Amino acid sequence: MSASKVRLAVLGILLGILTVTSPAAAQKADKEQPWKKGVSEATRGKANALFRDANGLLKESRFKDAVKVYDQAIAIWDHPAIHYNLALALMSLDSPIRAHKALQNALRYDGHALESDKLNDARNHFKWTRQQLATIELSAAQEGTDLLLNGKEVGSTSMLVRIGWNTVTARKEGYIEQTKNKMLGPGESWKFEADMYTSDDVTRYRRRWAKWKPWAVLGSGAALLVVGGATHSLAAAGFTDYDDGIRNCGGCVPSSSLQSTKDNASLEQTFAFAAYGLGGAALLTGAYLVYANRAQAYRIDIKQQAVPSTELSFLPTVSRDGLGLSASLNF
Repeated sequence: MSASKVRLAVLGILLGILTVTSPAAAQKADKEQPWKKGVSEATRGKANALFRDANGLLKESRFKDAVKVYDQAIAIWDHPAIHYNLALALMSLDSPIRAHKALQNALRYDGHALESDKLNDARNHFKWTRQQLATIELSAAQEGTDLLLNGKEVGSTSMLVRIGWNTVTARKEGYIEQTKNKMLGPGESWKFEADMYTSDDVTRYRRRWAKWKPWAVLGSGAALLVVGGATHSLAAAGFTDYDDGIRNCGGCVPSSSLQSTKDNASLEQTFAFAAYGLGGAALLTGAYLVYANRAQAYRIDIKQQAVPSTELSFLPTVSRDGLGLSASLNF
């Protein structure tokens, strides 16, 4: 049998043997009973009448009605015995927080206001209800912060809550709302202090690479296009000189000097075309990298350091086959 079923069975037995004894019958024969001080006979009589009515409702399993009448009786006479019976009704309604508080009131004055059998039961019930509860302490660093527990505004406080998942929310106008969830077990404590932050407080900006790097690629592309244009002009001039030499000699076989002029122009033209290709690619790549390297906003934990950005490196290469551009990306 589960613990809850055992508890219900025990509670059923207790309710079955419950009598309509008045609080006065549960008192010790002591004229200095503190729960009796300042309470007139007429007031006690009214409280006893309500107490008996509530006991009758309890025996009929009308727990909600019984709780209302017990509360009325306590408002007239704050007697530990009334709190004890109130706790029985609340336990039947699965209200461990209120039941625990009622049992705490029932055990005042070292339990002297209760009969011995009820005293033992009250202590056992007190321990059992405490195992259904945890403690939450709520506070806020900034004044004007609204604190909510499971959707209900409670403010800065220390209070008992039911075990299981509990949600705390902190709100303040102009600040980022905070919400925390935590699973609490029997007897556990959770201390939550809200420290509110604005969007500016938690917003950082980062780029994928150092700001200058995409612009360096873009500039390299533009420089290669300029070099390619200049080299192309030299090649065109070389071809012109070669053509002029052939015309001047009437279509003769070109001399070694004239052939060298043509060969140099061809090489310069090849170099120019290579520079155009590399320069255009670098220019397009640089333009994309400038766009991709825009500052991106992100939020951080205020105590967390910003994540280092990735590193992209470019290195021009020169070989017998022409110009090149290598890239490496470090994470």
